Formats: sequence, C-alpha cells, structure tokens
Amino acid sequence: MENARELVMGRFQEHLAGLTGDLASLGYEIHFSTHFPNRFGLPQKRERALVLAVRNKLPLLTMDDLWRGFEVDSKATHVCRAIWDRPAPTIKRECSHVGNGRYAHPEQDRLCPVRELAILNGFPAFYQFRESVSNMYRHIGDAVPPLFSYQMAALVSWILTGSRPEKHELVMPGTHLRPDDIRG
Repeated sequence: MENARELVMGRFQEHLAGLTGDLASLGYEIHFSTHFPNRFGLPQKRERALVLAVRNKLPLLTMDDLWRGFEVDSKATHVCRAIWDRPAPTIKRECSHVGNGRYAHPEQDRLCPVRELAILNGFPAFYQFRESVSNMYRHIGDAVPPLFSYQMAALVSWILTGSRPEKHELVMPGTHLRPDDIRG
C-alpha cells in the first residue's frame, strides 16, 4: 500500500497502528517505511509511505531490496520544467493553478500543462486523460505515480515468484526513465 508519509510519521500513525495490528493478527509479517521516489527515477521530490505485508512463508522484500545494487543517474530525475537542476516539487491535486508558483514554468509565464505534469508524476507518454481539464490535473495530483506503482508491482512479482527483476524491468515503458539511466 502506498500513501502519504503522514501515515508512517505524522498525524495518521494511529491508522497505521490499527492496520498493522489487524494484519499481524491475521498472520502477516509487515514492513513500513517512507521513500523519496526520485531515488527510483521519479522526477519529483515526493515523500511517500509504503506498507508491505506478506504471509504463508513468502519473503518480506522491500523497495530497498529491489534497488540494492542499482542507482538512478540523477540527471534522469532532472526532466523538470519547474526547476532545471533538481527534481520537481511534489505534484498535488491543486496543480491546476500557478497561485503558489510551484506549478509554473521556470522561464515562461505559464502553468505547466497536463502532459508536462503527467511526465513529472511518472505517467507514460501514451496515457490518455479523458476527463475535463480540471479533472485531468486532479487525476495527476491524486495518483500514485505510475512509474512507482510499476516498480512496486515488480517487487510483488519478486516476492511471489522468487525471481528478482532485472534493471530494465524497473523501467515503465513510455516514461522518461530509460534502462541506461540505471547504474549497477
């Protein structure tokens, strides 16, 4: 499960305690942590909580295990139009306006369009948004970044099959991240 960092280190810790207690009573082994997915190639600074639970003698592997021995070239996370030399700030649901300046282009006097913000949130280029423009922005800001979801699915596959993904299997087709961006 992916969620806001407040689940692990903030005002919603009691929800995590309830969840982990319920899972433990059902025989699950649980691991929870926070991550900055720009470490995994997402071109934005977005701290997220991740809760993993397994049972039936499956190995409890983590995103740290998945990325052990691999490292994303920092240039791969600098595709941002908001700040050229570092990952973008977190893309949130209110990304459809420039009021706070975080979603404005760094050089041009304009809001970053849907497609640019979608790239920053790890959507593949071929993904089609089909709702109103305001809902498109909200969809992007509320989404679990697809690139991060793809990598979590690779982790779950490893847990279920025992076969560790190769580095090229951590790259979601159609996103800005390329296999050559990963060292190791």
